[in-house]
Amino acid sequence: MSATEHDIETSVRVYLDWVDGRWEVAGATVDGYALDERDTGPACDTPHRTEAERAACRRLMEQVSKADMPTAAELVELLRDALGES
Repeated sequence: MSATEHDIETSVRVYLDWVDGRWEVAGATVDGYALDERDTGPACDTPHRTEAERAACRRLMEQVSKADMPTAAELVELLRDALGES
């Protein structure tokens, strides 16, 4: 089972400020540090039928939970890749 078959996901916060009648990205979002996670951490939504699949998912989740969230600049690149604009 590959990492994509485990369907591990999380979400990040992008802070916005209302300035002069429109939204702007807040300084806390683009400070160069990893973005804040919105959830309590990554989650796996895939039901695993065998103990081997569950063990593989636990090992992967341990690795994923230690990974830093992307910075704003890294998120821009991830979004460009997802949109096919790289």
